[in-house]
Amino acid sequence: MYEEKVRKFKCYYCPDCKLYAGSETKIVHGRRMKPNTKYCTGGKKITIFRSDDPKVNVPKWCPKRRVPPTLRIYHFRSPEIEAGENMLAANGISFFPYPSRYAVRYEGESPYTAMDFARQIKKRPLAELLSMQLLPYEILEIDDGIRPYCFLVERLGHVRRIRFKSDIARESKYEESGGKAI
Repeated sequence: MYEEKVRKFKCYYCPDCKLYAGSETKIVHGRRMKPNTKYCTGGKKITIFRSDDPKVNVPKWCPKRRVPPTLRIYHFRSPEIEAGENMLAANGISFFPYPSRYAVRYEGESPYTAMDFARQIKKRPLAELLSMQLLPYEILEIDDGIRPYCFLVERLGHVRRIRFKSDIARESKYEESGGKAI
């Protein structure tokens, strides 16, 4: 089975990272740009990359970066959906997490970055890493502001990295087993 890897995000994927490639010094966005100047338009002001900033990876001053990262846990948005998915899984039908069937159950600060979590989960069980109990088929999202990474909690506490459109799941309301939405 193919397993998604957690990789460092590169600045050149970001739409706010730009390069002034003119042949002469010119004022761009209110800042003086020399030829081949790399700059970021992500914050309130334009930030020019310094010579000691990383050439490819995201610098520590990136305006999109969240410290500490945000931890979100997604659960089935209703008990009926959960029961249906559990019946399919019990009959041996493979499980695929559809974002429209999920909603945010918990949101808070993450003690780990996505890369640290992926390393630690190979060495230690999930119960030791997080202070809360996670149920099978819940999705754990670690969002550092640059790129969110999602992990699916499978049966017996196994965790694997998946692709998941969390913005769709964030729009849904979570219903507790009592039938009321929070």
